[in-house]
Amino acid sequence: MFGYPCAFLNGNMLAGLFQDQMMLRLSEADRARAALDAAATPFSPGGRPMREYVVLPPEIIGDKRKLNAWLKRAIAYVGALPTKKAKKLKRK
Repeated sequence: MFGYPCAFLNGNMLAGLFQDQMMLRLSEADRARAALDAAATPFSPGGRPMREYVVLPPEIIGDKRKLNAWLKRAIAYVGALPTKKAKKLKRK
């Protein structure tokens, strides 16, 4: 997305990098928890927030145990979403 690497699960975006940030897709409850417990902020590329995504602070990204815990939450949430079908490529 935006020219940066992203991880997908069942066709749904799970996590990604943007500039110097790492963002995760979380449930509403986990987004609230991330804001309180991990100082996560809404992911807002270009100033427009993406509804289900948060940016993790460097302190979480640098701690493998904490990062793994948040990734597990993201995987659980995105894994429960309906599978997206692949889009057909447009031919020029």
